[in-house]
Amino acid sequence: MKYLRVAISDERQSPLYQRDFTVRELLEPLVRRLIEQLVDQNLVFQGEHIGCVMIPRYGDLMRKNPTVVMDPERARSYESSFSLSFEEPVQPDTPLKYLTCELRVRERGVIYRADFALNDLRGFWSGLELGLVQLSVLQRGQTYRRRLYARDDEQARIGVDDVFAWRQDDTPLVEIMSDTPVAPVLARRSLGDFPVEERVTLELLGDGAADPEAWQARGGVEVLITRPTLEAVRAVARSGATVEEGGVLVGHVYERDNASGYLVEITDHIKSEGTFASVTELRYTFESWQKQTAVLKERFPGKRIVGWYHTHLVRMGVLHIEGSQGTLFDTGLFFSRDDHFMHRQFFREKWYVALVLDTEATAAFFCWSGDEIVPNPSYVITSQEGAA
Repeated sequence: MKYLRVAISDERQSPLYQRDFTVRELLEPLVRRLIEQLVDQNLVFQGEHIGCVMIPRYGDLMRKNPTVVMDPERARSYESSFSLSFEEPVQPDTPLKYLTCELRVRERGVIYRADFALNDLRGFWSGLELGLVQLSVLQRGQTYRRRLYARDDEQARIGVDDVFAWRQDDTPLVEIMSDTPVAPVLARRSLGDFPVEERVTLELLGDGAADPEAWQARGGVEVLITRPTLEAVRAVARSGATVEEGGVLVGHVYERDNASGYLVEITDHIKSEGTFASVTELRYTFESWQKQTAVLKERFPGKRIVGWYHTHLVRMGVLHIEGSQGTLFDTGLFFSRDDHFMHRQFFREKWYVALVLDTEATAAFFCWSGDEIVPNPSYVITSQEGAA
């Protein structure tokens, strides 16, 4: 398997943090910005099929300016919409100096090549480091070393955070979780037990979006939300705030009757306080989670936190993946790298869901599918809480 490994160490080169990423997970924001620039310059057009090939570099011959070549055969040859290709021997333990990005446009046989230094990933690094500061893995004001490795082996641990600082600490690790048991005994319910008003099927959301029946057949999470709760979180999205807002979703979790997977009923929400927010991101802190847990116990006894929601104030170009091809489209309903980090850190149980709302209050849910977080192709609106 070809993948990228991120490592952070202190000034003495003692390891502090390590994680393996797929090419898409790590580099999609960088590629998206490049595609947006090419669209603005009328060099790439909406609807074209684009394959992104990232080439690791170990030397110092980085080119300052991008290049364009016509090579129809090469432009049509890529393994997937995001892939890693080595043009020199793999050096798994040698940090990369830079990366070459090839955008291969299938229709016109054009290849755009651009080199990127690791500092061009500053959005990724700053978001990751901010999260690690909030989890007390890193300390503000100290100097750290960042390294990126390209690997091709079967040792990948995608989505697993290795925190060496916690391993070295003799004190027990405190996870930021609710007081709900990790493995609760769940009642069984089916969709017919609830007062269903309508099923909302979402339009194209990118990789992972699929036919609702196929989603349910393979054990995908079935999401139900009461009409009053949906309108309440939509009001948050329409509030005109200048930073992202959000909170946690409250309700019940059931095992699906006569099918695998979970049925999540959302009946209420708690708006967050004490979060770190900007125009492009929302992050939880330990204090904000504590406040929400206290509110849950006081206002919603017998219920649990079943996920989280947040608004998006910006729209981004997202590559929709179908087979080995990627098609560019514009949406406010996406799950960013920061969103992935938040969900993996705070919402690890497989029944946890995430609700994203754009500036028009259009809603989309994202759920666990194995070890990946993907769009749920539909959700169900109920008229009121509780089984019928």
